[in-house]
Amino acid sequence: MGTEKKIEKVKEQNTRVRKYVSSVVSSGASYASSLIEKAKESARERRAKFIKKKHGSRKSKKEWK
Repeated sequence: MGTEKKIEKVKEQNTRVRKYVSSVVSSGASYASSLIEKAKESARERRAKFIKKKHGSRKSKKEWK
């Protein structure tokens, strides 16, 4: 009887740990995806600034022609 209670206790602990780990993993994954989106956006902005600096704006190019 004592071992059955211990087994039940361990099973309950395992389910609690699994729930906690899955929540941590999912929150970490959502945080990582938001970081990736921010990085992509900043890369787009930097690229746009670089192109604008190097080539000027498109309006001014059209005005030259």
